[in-house]
Formats: sequence, C-alpha cells, structure tokens
Amino acid sequence: MNKLIFILIIINLGCKQSESIIEKKASSNSYSNNLYPIKYNEQWGYADFFGNTIIEPQFDEASLFYYDIAVVKQNNLYGYISLNGHWLIKAKYISAGPFELRYYGPYEDGKAQKKLIAKVSEGKGDFYINTSDSPIKQINFSRPIAGCVEFLSRLDEYSIKNGDGTYEITFQYLKTQSDTSGYVIHDTTNLRLDTIIEIDRHYALLKKNHKYAIYQTAFSQGIDLVANKRIVIPRDSSYKVSPKFIYQGVKFVEANDKKRSSNIYRKNSKWGILSTCGQEIVPFIYYDIIPQERSHSYLVEFEQGQYGCISIIYESTAVNRGREKPQSKFVIQEHFKREKAAK
Repeated sequence: MNKLIFILIIINLGCKQSESIIEKKASSNSYSNNLYPIKYNEQWGYADFFGNTIIEPQFDEASLFYYDIAVVKQNNLYGYISLNGHWLIKAKYISAGPFELRYYGPYEDGKAQKKLIAKVSEGKGDFYINTSDSPIKQINFSRPIAGCVEFLSRLDEYSIKNGDGTYEITFQYLKTQSDTSGYVIHDTTNLRLDTIIEIDRHYALLKKNHKYAIYQTAFSQGIDLVANKRIVIPRDSSYKVSPKFIYQGVKFVEANDKKRSSNIYRKNSKWGILSTCGQEIVPFIYYDIIPQERSHSYLVEFEQGQYGCISIIYESTAVNRGREKPQSKFVIQEHFKREKAAK
C-alpha cells in the first residue's frame, strides 16, 4: 500500500514556496509537535495539531511558537513561554518580538555568532535579549533575514491608461482565415479599471468599483497558460477579455518595504485563500484570515470573536503522479475545535 505523505505549504505570495514534511517523530521544529494559538471567550491559549487544548486560554495575546518559544501578553506586559506552558521569561516588557536565529557580532574566532535573539522594550528604547533574558549590548547583524524575490513590472506590456486615470487591458488573439492561415487581432477593453495590481509575472489583480478580478496576463499575448494553448477564434467570431469581478476584498502584506497583494480574498462576506492563478484552496467560510509571518499557518476567525490556526496540506507529488488523472488535492487542517466555541 502506498504511504501517503502530507506536506505543509505556503501558497505563493511572490516568494519562493517552502515545504516541510509532517512527521510524528520528536523534533524541535516538528509540526506534529507544535502548538497553535486559539481564542475562546476573549482569552488566548494553545491547541495541538488536532485541535486539543494543551495550554488553557489565559493570555491577552499569543503568538505562534518559533523555535519552541512563543510571545504572550498578560496583565498588559509581554513575556515568553515554552511548549509546556511554563514561563521562559516572565511578562515584563511593554513590547516583545519573536525569537529568531540570527548571525550577529561581536565575532568569535573570526566568525559571527548565531544564536536565538529577540527584540524587546521596557519603555526606554528597543534592545535585544537571548533566551536567558540577558541583554545583548553590542550587536551588529552580519546576515539579514531573506526577503521576497523582486520581479520587474510588466504593466506597460498589457495595459494602457485612459485620460481620466482609469486603465484598460490590451490584448491580442489569432483569427483563422482558413485551415492553413490566420492573422492576429489587436484589441483593447472598455473596462475603465480603477487600478491594476501585479501579483507576479503571470497574474494581476484588476480593481473596479471596489471589487477585484484575477487576470492572467498571458491573455494579452494571445496565450492561455492554464490550458497551454494559443487563443484562436474562427473568422466570423470575436474575442473579448471578460474578467469576473467576484471578490469584495483582498489582503495586502509587506514585502521588501512594499505592499503586495496576498492570497487571501473576500467573497460573499467571508474570507478564503486562492492560489496565484485563482484556484480555491481554502473555502470562503471564515470571518477573517490573518497571515502569520514566517509560518506555514494562518490565523482564522471561525466564529465571531473565536480564533484558531489552520494549515494547508496537500498530497506529495509522488502520490499525485500515481493517480490515473493527477490533480492537486488540498486538505485544510483546523487546529481548533468548533464545538468548544459553541459552549
């Protein structure tokens, strides 16, 4: 019997995708051993991968665990706890960031040190501490955290700007004259778009009257990337770009000091997650979805005022290839229990 291997993924936000195999072996970064924030009755606690409450709700705020350490807020102050719920550093700071594995100086034996450090504040400016709560007085980062890969704008290749400041899509397609010949038609839309927001090299968001549509920019060159074919129209027909403005909102994230559209969309007053090309990954069933920085998880509001984390899981490539008709299969793992929220 083929063994199914499931992989946690981050849906493409313009950054390189990363993957991690879920295993049930002891590991400091094993997702099966990780805990996820939950919020019931105005307090935050933590649940395991399957939604069982492990640390009872007792905090005003709670972050995801990074390197088995989470930032929590209690009595208006921030501190750090370990996976067993014990205080690693008691709440004493007015602000605190997550612990990160960073290279920094001063150097030892000609090499930068690499240790877990976190930025905190007691009200007189920010400084860094180690996991023993000792301040690091001299710090000089030698290796910044990697950011998203920049891509050059292609907006001018498929759009024009109207005199009133709105935008149009330019496009072309092949019209056949006979079985052996044809000619290319160049055309433009009459959509009067509010703006065009590039997602990556192949997809863009079109905004009109406060609604959004996902547009495959290859259409402007007469190519359908999804179908992997040219757009060919019979001689007595015509072709128009007809984007579907079905999304009421989209969330934006910071990347390289710029705002970029995320993969989180709103439709029919609920939030869901799409792939870059518009495939529905997470159904539109949540009141809110909040991306978590440097994480494979999303924080969701599954009932009014009740929060928990979800992960997006799909079958490994090897399993998918074994099917008669391969197709991506996604499973949404909720790290909370809905029935508890209803009590």
